[in-house]
Order: sequence, then structure tokens, then C-alpha cells
Amino acid sequence: MPDTSASTGQLSHDSVHLRPRRSRRFASDPLRNDSVQNKTVRFGSLEPAHVALAKKIILPLVVVLMLTICVLGFAFDRLFRIAVDRMLSRYMSYIALT
Repeated sequence: MPDTSASTGQLSHDSVHLRPRRSRRFASDPLRNDSVQNKTVRFGSLEPAHVALAKKIILPLVVVLMLTICVLGFAFDRLFRIAVDRMLSRYMSYIALT
């Protein structure tokens, strides 16, 4: 490459070698098939935001609620069994003494 001095003048055309940027895709590719309006409708949703959010939140809330009910039911069952076992053991010891 030839040495070029720094100045405010212009460079000659033979000293500037710029490669054109090659791209397989044109800048207008997204607009080629459909209009922008159709793409926003196709990728978006027609229902209001609060309805879409409620639809996404309801299923996880139902799952959490059902798991909570199962855990509470299990805990209640265990406590009930412990109470019944104590009562039965006291009753059996009372029967044995009489």
C-alpha cells in the first residue's frame, strides 16, 4: 500500500479500496412478503392485555392452589391420625385397668 500523507485534500480513487458489503438478505426482506400491518397482527394478539395476562396466570395459580390444598390435607390427615391414636391408646389403657 503506498504511503499517503495526512492532509485535508482528497484521496485519489485508486488509493481507496473499499469492498462492498455483501449480504444475502436485502433490507426490505421483512416487507417483501407481507405488509408491516399484517405482520403486527399475525405476531400480536387481538385480545386486551389484561385478558392475555389472566390467561397466562390462571393455570399456574390453579396448580399452586391444588398443591396447597394437597399439602394442607396431608397435614390435617396426619394430625387427625395422631389425635385418634392417642385417644385410642388412652381408651385401651382405661379398658385394661377396669
